[in-house]
Amino acid sequence: MAPHLSPAELDLIAMAVGEQKAPKEIHALISAKRRARKVDPPKIWAVRRAVKGTTHLRDRAETRGRKPKKTPEVVRRCIRVRKQLVQRAKAEYEVTREMLCKKARVKVHPCTCSRHMNACGIVWRRLREKPPLQTKHEEARLDVCRKWKQKPAEYWCENVDLIIDAKKFPIPTNAHAMKRLRSLRVRGVFRAKHEGFDRGMTKPSARKHKFNPGGQVHILAGICNDRVVLWEEIRGRWRASAAAAMYSGPMKRALEKHRPGKRSWLIMEDNDPAGFKSSKARAAKKEAGMKTLDQPAYSPDLNPLDFSIWAAVSDEALKRKPVSKTVKDFKHKLRRVALRLPRRFVKKAVMNIRERAKAIFEAGGKHVSCD
Repeated sequence: MAPHLSPAELDLIAMAVGEQKAPKEIHALISAKRRARKVDPPKIWAVRRAVKGTTHLRDRAETRGRKPKKTPEVVRRCIRVRKQLVQRAKAEYEVTREMLCKKARVKVHPCTCSRHMNACGIVWRRLREKPPLQTKHEEARLDVCRKWKQKPAEYWCENVDLIIDAKKFPIPTNAHAMKRLRSLRVRGVFRAKHEGFDRGMTKPSARKHKFNPGGQVHILAGICNDRVVLWEEIRGRWRASAAAAMYSGPMKRALEKHRPGKRSWLIMEDNDPAGFKSSKARAAKKEAGMKTLDQPAYSPDLNPLDFSIWAAVSDEALKRKPVSKTVKDFKHKLRRVALRLPRRFVKKAVMNIRERAKAIFEAGGKHVSCD
């Protein structure tokens, strides 16, 4: 294979072009000098390209190969169009790469379009499972977060006497159910693309692969300052009478114990119409001297029980051994774990309400990731 044109040969080509010599004459001159040195002569097309100036450019960078089809401006246009199409779809249908290329009027292969967006951090991901927020919900969240973000972080520990919420916990009564519930808590794993079905690389779906863990328990919990002080089982159906009994019974006793000497207490709760907001529950709160600090609708991201405490209790209870053999044993385990959560952890979750309210307000009332 003949070597590339040397700098001396390029100087010779430049002089010959100035003398208006043809490419064939220049090629014969360079070939004769190479034969004298017993070196293979160059190809005629290499000399012609050097004469035309398409290669061996000394004064500027060369641009060999296929020119890029997508400039930075085209990539930015694709990203803008992508957001418009996603907002127009409203999660009712999928926005494909072909739709994106057609709307942006980009004449490239869809894989090329997605590759450039991947380089900008825009990757196809599964939709997050959140309740759909309407305009009225976003406005209500915005109004509440406008007030909450101005309150100091200590307000939620010192001024708010009790933060309450209710949740149903599945109860595993055998080792298989315990393993199944543990696997549902795992978010992901580092793996190669071809290892998708290997052992340890899959987990069951909570919706598709349903199973009976053995039982469940409905819990009403409450946080005061930096501790979980209320952990009561809701027996039977959760309704107005059950909520009223909780206000006049366990909740009032917890407040009298941990916040004594107060004429009225401030409670943070959600907008549960069947229990917390029923007429019987309101009458019970008024009689017990309780005032409420209401959350906006569809706002589990503002309650520390929802975004922190429930998951911590469930993870710790499933982690501990031995496996609970009866429903009663697991109920006791849940209670012990909840009441013994580290105070620093609980206080940090409660004081984080202010930062979450600030993030939601800056996002215009939309759901935000505050992890």
